[in-house]
Amino acid sequence: MNTSDIAIYEREIENFKTLALQKREDLDDNLLAKLVKNLTIFKFLEDVYDSKNHHLQCFVQDSLSIIDSLSHNSIRYYYFIERSSIENFLRIFLELENEDKMGVMKLFKESAKIVDSRKLNCEPEYELISNHYDECCLFVHSNIAAGQPISKYLKDILVKNDFESPQLVNQYLLRFVDLTTQMIKLICEYKENHISNAFYRKKELLIWLRN
Repeated sequence: MNTSDIAIYEREIENFKTLALQKREDLDDNLLAKLVKNLTIFKFLEDVYDSKNHHLQCFVQDSLSIIDSLSHNSIRYYYFIERSSIENFLRIFLELENEDKMGVMKLFKESAKIVDSRKLNCEPEYELISNHYDECCLFVHSNIAAGQPISKYLKDILVKNDFESPQLVNQYLLRFVDLTTQMIKLICEYKENHISNAFYRKKELLIWLRN
């Protein structure tokens, strides 16, 4: 193992945790570390994707914004960001051009074709991603408060703290870390050449990042 490479990313994890804990001091250290490792793998793919890396950069931005969402009061905000991250991940998975405007239904249809065409036993991971997206949409599009007076609705939003509980906030952090871990598995299985090129002569680092 190249200890110098590992040391660089160990310091990056510590820097990330310091910043994240300034926003929300009860976030779980181990989950934050795993999130950094997962996002680092995606960052390594930027040179490989080159002219197609806009969606990859947006995905990383979404994933970092999850930390911001957990420091706010609204689970709805969290679901908006998670939904965006999944859409950008599918565009990465399909290697779409930066300007491509493929709709969400077709994103899932085309990515499902790839998963179904290769017998790599990754269907459960893909299904989890799809289920997460459905849950996001169900929550975001819920109209349960439509009958309330608008001022009452605003008051509820301003005073409500969905993430008051440390247990709940870390439950959602775990949810997102698990989601990105499944995404990493799909990328490593279906985009093996990209991963090999991105981690050329850094295979030990990749193993460390995936652990």
